Amino acid sequence: MSKNNHYAIINAISDLQARGFILDFSIIRSKLFCAQEQCYFELDEFDVLEVYCFHPGSRIRDLTHVYAIESLIRPLKGILLISETNAYGKYQWPARTRSEEQYYS
Repeated sequence: MSKNNHYAIINAISDLQARGFILDFSIIRSKLFCAQEQCYFELDEFDVLEVYCFHPGSRIRDLTHVYAIESLIRPLKGILLISETNAYGKYQWPARTRSEEQYYS
C-alpha cells in the first residue's frame, strides 16, 4: 500500500491518475465494472493496490473510500470511489489489498 498521506479526496485521485490509474470503476451487481472499456471483473480478476479512507462529514458514518484497482487479466488500472453514508456502520466491500491478503493468509 502507498504511504502517501492525502488530506482530501481530490488529492488522492489526482495522485493516482498521475501514476497511471486513469480508468473509472464502479460496482454493478457485485462485480467490478470499467466504464471506459465496458467490461466486468469477478473478484479474482483484479487486485486492490491501495485504499484511502476519508471522513468528509461530521459524522463517523460518513465514509468515502478511494481504491486503486489493477486488472489481473488485462492491462488496466483505475479508480473506484465509494461514498457511503450508512446508519449501520462501514460499507463492507469484499476485496482486499495485496498486503491484507498476505496478512490474512
